Order: sequence, then structure tokens, then C-alpha cells
Amino acid sequence: MIREHPVNPPPRQSARAVIPTIIAQVLTASEVRLGSLWPVRDFTFVADTVEGLLAAALSEARPGDVFNIGSGTGVSIEEVVRRVMRLAGRELPVVGEAARVRPERSEVKELVCEGTKARTGLGWRPAHSLDDGLRATIDWIREHPQAFHPSEYAV
Repeated sequence: MIREHPVNPPPRQSARAVIPTIIAQVLTASEVRLGSLWPVRDFTFVADTVEGLLAAALSEARPGDVFNIGSGTGVSIEEVVRRVMRLAGRELPVVGEAARVRPERSEVKELVCEGTKARTGLGWRPAHSLDDGLRATIDWIREHPQAFHPSEYAV
């Protein structure tokens, strides 16, 4: 940790993003409606991202140096759905919805961070596991249901 008091932003994200979409549906719907389940992403909790940015800003790195902030671990959207259902204590059917599938030429199969430089150059590494972040986000969405409309697909 680079600061005496860690940054604790609320674990929220645009309702258009996949994790809030999944969580809101798991908490309130009778099924989870998604596009492609196969893409792999490297999800990093917001507090870890902020700490990484602060570490870069406070470092003695040269202006223009690039540091990739991420966990270095990829997880499929399907795995995120399974984890959210387990953490929320609800098992629901997952239904493919064609309108939510990204066009083939715009979808990226795998986005995973190579964060060696941030770990070695900044001493930064994520402090929260994916499950920790999902748990905190589930709790936040439960407390703020008015911010989400899971039956609507926000483009």
C-alpha cells in the first residue's frame, strides 16, 4: 500500500458494464440474459486500480512511462456469472440474447494484463481478489437497486 490510509471508493460501475449487469440480474431476475459468455477479461477492483494510479503518479518514473494495472489473471464471462450466483446465493438459468452479442469483428477474445512493470517498478499489486470485489459490488448493488434496471439492455 502506498498510502497510510487506503482509498475506498464505492464498488460501483456503469450499469452498462458486464459485472453490474450480471449482478443486477442475479439479484432481481428469474434468469440471466447475456451475450457471449466466452470472452476472457482481467477484472481489477476499483480500489486496486486507484492505488495503482496513485503509485504511478507518486513514483519517480519518467513522464510517459507506461504501467499496466491489472491482476494478470483472465476469467471468462461465464465464470463471472457462476461466481456471482455462488456469492449471491442464487442459481438461475443463463439465456443467450442475440441483441447483447457484440459484432464478431469488434469482440476481443481475451484481454489480460501483463503487469510485471507495475509490480516491479511501482511495488503495486492488487489487494482484492475477484471474489472480494464481486462480494463488495453485490452488497453495493443490493443497497442501491434504484441505480439498476436489469430488464433493460443499456447499449
